[in-house]
Amino acid sequence: EEAKVWSIRDKTQPIDSEPIGWIKQHRTPQKARREQSSLSQWGTLLRGPTVLGYLTPNSLLLSHCSGTPLDLSVQPSMDFCTDFGHQLAQLHQHQSPATPDRLSLSDAMYMRIQTALTETPSTLKLPTTEITDFYLILREWLHKITELKLIPTTIERTPCHRDLRTDNLLIEALGNQAGWHISVIDWGQSRLDWWVSDWVVLWVEWCSHHQQRQVLWDAYWSSRPSSPHSDPSHELLIGLALRTLNTLRWAYRKSPFNNELEAYSEVWERAFTELNEVNLLLHRIK
Repeated sequence: EEAKVWSIRDKTQPIDSEPIGWIKQHRTPQKARREQSSLSQWGTLLRGPTVLGYLTPNSLLLSHCSGTPLDLSVQPSMDFCTDFGHQLAQLHQHQSPATPDRLSLSDAMYMRIQTALTETPSTLKLPTTEITDFYLILREWLHKITELKLIPTTIERTPCHRDLRTDNLLIEALGNQAGWHISVIDWGQSRLDWWVSDWVVLWVEWCSHHQQRQVLWDAYWSSRPSSPHSDPSHELLIGLALRTLNTLRWAYRKSPFNNELEAYSEVWERAFTELNEVNLLLHRIK
C-alpha cells in the first residue's frame, strides 16, 4: 500500500456532507515531498488538490476536490473527451526544470526491452493458451523494436500524473451552465516522465469505448504537436507493451498457482486485457 488517506469533516455538518480536507500519509518523507512538489509545480493544470501543509514529514494536509469518479459503465460524452484531451495536452506541454539523470529515457526503454526478451512463457507460467499466444506476439514485436530501432533517440521528459485511472478523475457538473469541472487527484506517482506513461493507463481503461477514446486521442494531439521524428502510435504501443510485461510479472508474483482459481485473478484479467490491446494496436498500425 503506497499511502493511507483520511477525510477531515466538519462535525457541525450532516454526516454525509463533503469533507473539508484530507490527510495523506506516505510511507516515506521522500514520497510526500515528491507529491507536494508535483502538485505545486503542475497539479493545478488538472485542478489537483492544494497542499495546505505538512502534519508530519511524511503526511500532507490536502484541500478537498469536489466531484464524483468518472463512471465508464456509462459512455462519456464527446465534449468531455475533447475537454480532457486538451487539458492533458496542457499538462504534458508544461515547462518544468528537468532533474539530471544518468540514463536517458530512450536508453532505459531499450534496457527494459532487452530484459523482457530474456523471459519466456514458461518462466512467467502463463495460465492459458490464449494469454501465451498474445504474449508470443508481444515478444515478436519487441524483437522488431530493437531490430528497427523504433524507440525515439530522444524522449522528452514531461510532467505526468502516471495513474489516470477513473477513480482519480473527478467530474462535477457546472450547475445551470453547460459543461463540468474535471479534477484529478492522487498525485503520489507523478513525476517528469514519458507522455506515454499517462496514455497507457487511459488506453486500457477506455478499451470499451473506442470512439470516445479516439476523440480523446485526437483532441490531445490537436493541442500538442507531435514529434516529426516519431509516430505517436508507435510510442504508445511501446509503452503499452512494457506496461503489459510489468503486469505479467506482477500477476506471476501475486499468483503462485497453488490452485486453478488463481489463474483467473483480477491481476491476470488485467494482464489479458492489456495483451489484447497490444494485439489490437499492432494490427491497427501495421
